[in-house]
Amino acid sequence: MPNQKSLEFQDTIQDWKSGKEITRRVCVTGSEKFGLPTAKDDQVLAALIQLTGIVNNFTNPEVPFTKHQIIELLRWDNSGWAYDRVEESLHRWKGVSVHYWNAWRDHESGSWTDSEAIGVIDYVKISDGRRHQGADNRNSQSRFVWNRQYFKSFAAKYMKPLDFGFYCSLRLPAAQRAYRFLDKRFHHRLDWEFDLHTFACEKLGFSRNYDTGQLKARLRPAMVELEQAGFIKPVSYRKSRPKKWSVFVSKKVAKHCEPEEVSVAAPSLLVERLVARGVAKSTAETLVKQFEPQRVEEKIQYVDWLMARKDKRAPANAPGFLVAAIRNDYPFPKDYLKSRQRKPTVAAARAATNVTAPERRLNRSVEDILAKLTADERASLAETAVESADQITADGYRRSQEFGGPTFTAYQQMVIERYLEQKSEEPGDAAL
Repeated sequence: MPNQKSLEFQDTIQDWKSGKEITRRVCVTGSEKFGLPTAKDDQVLAALIQLTGIVNNFTNPEVPFTKHQIIELLRWDNSGWAYDRVEESLHRWKGVSVHYWNAWRDHESGSWTDSEAIGVIDYVKISDGRRHQGADNRNSQSRFVWNRQYFKSFAAKYMKPLDFGFYCSLRLPAAQRAYRFLDKRFHHRLDWEFDLHTFACEKLGFSRNYDTGQLKARLRPAMVELEQAGFIKPVSYRKSRPKKWSVFVSKKVAKHCEPEEVSVAAPSLLVERLVARGVAKSTAETLVKQFEPQRVEEKIQYVDWLMARKDKRAPANAPGFLVAAIRNDYPFPKDYLKSRQRKPTVAAARAATNVTAPERRLNRSVEDILAKLTADERASLAETAVESADQITADGYRRSQEFGGPTFTAYQQMVIERYLEQKSEEPGDAAL
């Protein structure tokens, strides 16, 4: 509705600890002038998240950008409309607030959070990229700053990476929203059953005024697009009681004998990563065809490392340098190799042994240590590690612990690795 200034969503889950049902709510409010975000604004927000990873790997909430970069990421036509739409979207997100009730459990108190409210973007400066396109001019560089609390979830890696190329290839906004929602769920398991109204209305944003037949009709095109793209199997519905329906959704696992389907459903991530860094698409496609994927990925990470550090060796023409580095196989400097291959020392091992026995094996690499730990030893070491972790990482670890599965395993590994690295860098340790 044109004059609507807020949207509220909710769902109900069973708390595994208490057995009680918990109702979670989120309310999105917009500003008086710019209102609520639309499907196009969702796309721009996804592009901003993608751009932050490219520019600084989520190490800084302040991100320099040009509107042209966002347009290229979203594959929009390079037109005046696109430049104006990006600017409108940034103003809209600046005015958005998100309010939460019972969104997650506080691991310190063991209780569900009562309510929290955060913004999305704290500051934005927008330059007119059309006037400066192609010019080496500082005035062409816009910048935005994420809300501090919002950015913490990025920095803590409490966010599943998005296949942005596949996301942009989807035509329907409902298919894009369904993909983002389901992709996170499929990280835990491949088959899900959802209440139809909860899935369609609370997760995808369809009107609550629709009856079951209308919801199925409006949901069908989005689900068919995801099916045809090879992301899910055909969905099915089940009536559990009068006016109560469930929808069954399963992830489709691509077979090796179907390369055509995979290439259509998910354009080369390496090409997308190169294009996002300013390399022309035709050049990116040629590089990916000519050279081994590992070589391309290694050079991308190296250039990202130089740019994120604002290293004096960082090239003025990053895209051109990246292309040359791939073609000519530029060697890596020693300090970069050292940053990628850091290992704990014997001194660090001894410093880290004051809690658990398994940590006495720190004279080997972190990977070797973790590979030799039993599940109980790993869990014990993780509990020690999380006590010294920063608050955001600790919160993410505890939330993922509630759900288990691959997400918790990844968090467990992360807190252990960070703990051992911190120990290896304590004063008195030998240089790595």
